[in-house]
Amino acid sequence: STILIMSFFQGKVVIVTGASAGIGRETARRFAENGAKVTITGRNKKALQETSKDCIRSGAKQGDIHIVVGDMKENETREIIMKETIDKFGKLDVLVNNAGGFIPNAEGKKGLDVPLEGLRTILEVNLVILINRTIEE
Repeated sequence: STILIMSFFQGKVVIVTGASAGIGRETARRFAENGAKVTITGRNKKALQETSKDCIRSGAKQGDIHIVVGDMKENETREIIMKETIDKFGKLDVLVNNAGGFIPNAEGKKGLDVPLEGLRTILEVNLVILINRTIEE
């Protein structure tokens, strides 16, 4: 007889922001591999399509991966991610707010080369968006 071991994440609904590459891509893939339905988000559609393929290769069904392309700095993007996820999957169990990074300023400077006033955008993407969303709810 075959023993079926069901993952804790089987049937759970997960949103992974910043899922275009790196940690976000691997996080989405691992949730999918363990039976979750996953909304993947980011700014690069082609990269998100690659993430989706990785998830499907890991065992997810085509209909269990949902792509939302957008910038997390935009209120509209955040609302669309939530609405589309709940419309498609009926609920939300887990949010992995992975989006973030060093964003170049108008002169193309990154990291420690960005003047103090340019750090606001980086903070908005990496910290403020999550805090505001949590407080609003």
